[in-house]
Amino acid sequence: MSSAHPSPPVPPVKNKVFTLDVLLREPIILSGSDLGRRTFIPIMGGSVSGSRLDATIIDGGGDWALERADGGMNIHAHYLIRADDEEVIEVDNVGRWRERADGSTYFVTTPVFVVGDGRHAWLRETVFVGMGQEVDERRIVIDVYAVGVEGS
Repeated sequence: MSSAHPSPPVPPVKNKVFTLDVLLREPIILSGSDLGRRTFIPIMGGSVSGSRLDATIIDGGGDWALERADGGMNIHAHYLIRADDEEVIEVDNVGRWRERADGSTYFVTTPVFVVGDGRHAWLRETVFVGMGQEVDERRIVIDVYAVGVEGS
């Protein structure tokens, strides 16, 4: 083992890369669970817009939510998007939803993309964080940031 001191860690930087504007259907309350109340929220469509990705959210995915005893919620959305070049990309988005003291809500997610080689391969090679909020009961907006190290 080297006696040299390692360089201090470099703090990550984030750059906004696109926004998801998601349209939702009526939530479906699932049977009870020993972990908390479960809800399925069907995704009916929407859009993705940004400097490197423009796409349509395909009807048919959904968000599985688990309400926790502390008032928060674990969320897990799984859906497809169709890029402007017609490539279909799978999205697996896990996160946490919270309510603020003023009653407004927000959530933080970590989307992962399943995509082939080519124009959109950068999606599978990048770490993302999403910051979202409810616009109303049937619409959410998520700003998605690429997280990395300056100069890499």
